[in-house]
Amino acid sequence: MTLQLSMYETDEGAVQDLFRASRERSPISVMLQLGEQPGQLCGLYLPRVVPEVPEFVDSDIRLEWSFSASRAQGEADDEIFIAFG
Repeated sequence: MTLQLSMYETDEGAVQDLFRASRERSPISVMLQLGEQPGQLCGLYLPRVVPEVPEFVDSDIRLEWSFSASRAQGEADDEIFIAFG
């Protein structure tokens, strides 16, 4: 399984840590929540994702980082968990 995400560059520590993990090829955990209302929620958890080094897109006013084809790792079908609530 692969994950693709884009974000605007900031000087926040979490964003800098994400860039460092991509350069070092270190796995990170990723949690995505879709929805806000009880009964309409979906959560995705990927415990070990190795982020690709981002491509820098400067066609907009702000610098965008595009992490494409970041690979989820796991053993015995445990690379993604999905919950509904």
